[in-house]
Amino acid sequence: MHREKDKRSVIRAVSWHFSLSLVIAVITAGVTFGLWFPYPYRELAGGGHLFWLIVGVDVVCGPLLTAVVFNSRKPLRELMLDLGCIGLIQLGALTYGLYSLWHTRPIYLAFEVDRFQVVTYADIKKDDLKPESERLHRLPWAGVRLIGTRTPANGAEMMESLDLSLRGFSPAFRPDWWQDYEYSIDRVKARAHAVADLKKKRPDAEKMINDKIAQAGIPEVDMVWLPVTSFRSLEWVVVLSRKTGQTIVFLPVDGF
Repeated sequence: MHREKDKRSVIRAVSWHFSLSLVIAVITAGVTFGLWFPYPYRELAGGGHLFWLIVGVDVVCGPLLTAVVFNSRKPLRELMLDLGCIGLIQLGALTYGLYSLWHTRPIYLAFEVDRFQVVTYADIKKDDLKPESERLHRLPWAGVRLIGTRTPANGAEMMESLDLSLRGFSPAFRPDWWQDYEYSIDRVKARAHAVADLKKKRPDAEKMINDKIAQAGIPEVDMVWLPVTSFRSLEWVVVLSRKTGQTIVFLPVDGF
């Protein structure tokens, strides 16, 4: 009789813990995928993998630990101490996970030479940030903005830029090279390719490309595309308006 009662108490405690953890996971998902990693950046910047790791710790491990330590026969103080420790472990894991998501969140989609580069907070050369004087240096806390990068001012700067790129700091990662996207649109149009070229390059993806373009509701002749790169993927392209250079849709296709 006592054993059956203890079992029901454990199930009740685990259910409450699981429900609370699930609510926290839903809120975290809203912040992660609604603000920091909107589609397609959850794939391009890896936010999805990190989120599921956080959920695994919060929603699964927490209630399991409660099932292990919960015993209604324990003194109330001891039981509260055990559950408090589990809560602190979960809170610490959640805080670290959110901190990691914040630092890997995409901030800008920057045009650079012949492609678009996803710029995350972790990518940026922080020493060059001047938020007090440069508007683009005041980094957005949510969403991804479209920007451009300027061209080298002279030969010496071009050589310096090449050296920095070889060390992992491409122009898109250097705040002093950022500029408003409108100043790069002419270069974007000059570098962009016809959608027909993408279908010839990747015939296995032609149906998916046609479906996505049809959903956009814009004639194919009015669209162009460029590759999109990030620290974890080279296999995406962005389809743009031929007239305005603005983004229309992203496609999971290798553009190189």
